[in-house]
This record gives sequence, structure tokens and C-alpha cells, in this order.
Amino acid sequence: MGIMPDAIPEPLRTVLEGRFNVEIQGRDWMDSIRSYASTTGEGGRLFRRQFAHAILHESISPEDYYAVTQDPNYPTAAELYERLREIWARLYENAPVTED
Repeated sequence: MGIMPDAIPEPLRTVLEGRFNVEIQGRDWMDSIRSYASTTGEGGRLFRRQFAHAILHESISPEDYYAVTQDPNYPTAAELYERLREIWARLYENAPVTED
């Protein structure tokens, strides 16, 4: 059992809710995430660290991810973390997933 959605730290939770929602994904989706994340703590660096932490430690369960994003496409942890790593690679131009 994963963490409860309320335990997803801010601003990661807000970015997931606001920009990872299944209804928002589309052509300019990556730019939308970048832009939104840059308005959060430390000019987006806090989101980047929290997103990396979530990926590296698999700290968001598929159920919690669905509760926050309404995206039903990732029912297993393996599928979810493969997707989150793909998003990371696109957001940060294939940079390694690190918390610094």
C-alpha cells in the first residue's frame, strides 16, 4: 500500500493535480508542466527534487497517482514508474534522475 494522496508533498501534488491530469495531456503538455512547475518553490527546483525522489523511491502508488490525476492508464507500479521516467526524460532532456 502506497502513501495516501494527502501525503504527496507540495508542490509535487499541485503539479500532478494541475498538469498530469488525464484531460490536460496533449500537444503542449511538456511545456505546460515546465511552465507550471517553474512557478512553484525555488523556481521549479523543489518540484524537480520531489519528482526525482518519487521516481527513485517509488513513493507514489498507482492508486495514489490515479486519485490525484484521474489517469487510469498505469495500474501497476512498473507501468507507472516507466511512464514517470519517460516524462522526466522529456522534461529534463534525458538528464539522470537525481535529487540534487
